[in-house]
Amino acid sequence: MSTNPMKWTADDQGVLKMRRATRDGYKFRVIAGYSPSEDLWAYNVAVTPPDGREVNLPSKGQKAPTMEAAFAAAEAIAEAYPA
Repeated sequence: MSTNPMKWTADDQGVLKMRRATRDGYKFRVIAGYSPSEDLWAYNVAVTPPDGREVNLPSKGQKAPTMEAAFAAAEAIAEAYPA
């Protein structure tokens, strides 16, 4: 695990909320979207290693009660990735 801190940037893509970070050449992307029918925020975490192939981390289908909770959980998954 790297000791370099990850600095996240925020971006809105329509109804989706996106955050990105880079660590040791690895690019991380977190996408969160609100589901009104469930009143929950779904999120997904992906990483692109230096070789360029994007990989979804084990987060697909995960949900949280608030946008902040979704990003906190997703960022914890990304931080734990052994870059």
